[in-house]
Amino acid sequence: MNRIACTVTIFTLLGCAAPAQTVIPRDSIRPSGVLAGAYQPVPVDEAKVQDAKAFAQSRLPFLTLVDVNVAYAQVVQGWNVKFITTGVEDGRQVTWKFVVYRDLDGQMALSMAERL
Repeated sequence: MNRIACTVTIFTLLGCAAPAQTVIPRDSIRPSGVLAGAYQPVPVDEAKVQDAKAFAQSRLPFLTLVDVNVAYAQVVQGWNVKFITTGVEDGRQVTWKFVVYRDLDGQMALSMAERL
């Protein structure tokens, strides 16, 4: 037996050989089906969307947020939740777009608030 074959045999017998590659199903590595780095649609009644709405409301007391019309989530070092909502401002119906960031410790920040 040549030297290379002997070395490979010894490593294999000692358990030092590289293990077979394990295939992990793609859906098992994405929380809530959201792909890291890209905004993906999420249900407007999802907890993280409602939490983001409540946080945005707390930062804009002159505005009463009513319904979230559409929402998207982005996995970053935490979450970005982007949503469009209707609300009431000075007695008139208005539409706003928000992005709320939630870090890994659960702290939230209003990244964007834009009246449409």
